[in-house]
Amino acid sequence: ENLLMRIHFHIADETKEDICTAPHCVSHQKFAMTLFEQCVCTSCGATSDPLPFIQMVHYISTTSLCNQAICMLERREKPTPDMFGELLQNASTMGDLRNCPSNCGEKIRIRRVLMNAPQIITIGLVWDSDHSDLAEDVIHSLGTCLKLGDLFFRVTDDRAKHSELYLVGMICYYGKHYSTFFFQTKIRKWMYFDDAHVKEIGPKWKDVVTKCIKGHYQPLLLLYADPRGTPVSVQDLPPQVDFQPYSRICYDSEDSGKQ
Repeated sequence: ENLLMRIHFHIADETKEDICTAPHCVSHQKFAMTLFEQCVCTSCGATSDPLPFIQMVHYISTTSLCNQAICMLERREKPTPDMFGELLQNASTMGDLRNCPSNCGEKIRIRRVLMNAPQIITIGLVWDSDHSDLAEDVIHSLGTCLKLGDLFFRVTDDRAKHSELYLVGMICYYGKHYSTFFFQTKIRKWMYFDDAHVKEIGPKWKDVVTKCIKGHYQPLLLLYADPRGTPVSVQDLPPQVDFQPYSRICYDSEDSGKQ
C-alpha cells in the first residue's frame, strides 16, 4: 500500500491521494477501489449516511477467512466457482457489527459498495502470528478467480458487475524472509522469486500450493488482474515522467493457474 502511494506521489504529486483522477497515475487508475460504507437496519429501516473512501488494499483476517471457509463448506456439498469472492466478503465483515443508526437495539453488518471497476485487486491477508498454524488452511482456501460482484455487497459500475479477475501474483512470508510467486505469461508458468534466485515452479496453481505447504509459507498479499486490462493514458504525462513502451500480453484463467 505504501509503495502504491509512493508511486502516486512521484507521478501525480500535485493531486491529493484521496481525490486523484490523473489519467497517468497507475496507483489510482488500476489499483484504487472507490467505496462507500453504509449501515442499513433490516428491523426498523434506518440508514446511516454513506461514508466514501478509497482503498488500495482489501484486508482480510486469516482467522476469519478459515472460519468462514468451514461454515460455507458445511452449508454446501462442494465448493463452487463463485465461492471465493463470497468467502472474502463474509470474512471481511465477520464480527464487524454496528449499532442501528436509530439505536433500535439491533446489531447490523456494515455494507461496502464498490463504485468503480479497478483492473487490479490487491488482497492483504492479516495474520495473528508469524508462526500461525493456519498457513496450510489458508493456502487451500485461496481461489484463482475473483468476481468483483461477489467481493462486495454491491457494485454500481456496469463493468465491475461482469469483471472476472485472475490470480497473477502472491507475496509470502517465512522465517523472517519474504518471497514472491508470479505467473509468467510468455512461458505460461508460475515463477518463484527469492532474493537473487528465480525458479520455475510449474504451469498450475496446485504447483504453487504444494511448494507453499512444504515450505510453511504464509501468504501476505494476493494480486488479481483483469485480462482485459488496458495501459494507463500518457497523453497528459508531465515532462519529468517517462514511461517505457507498453507491450500487452494477454492471459486468461488457465494462465493464472485455474484448474
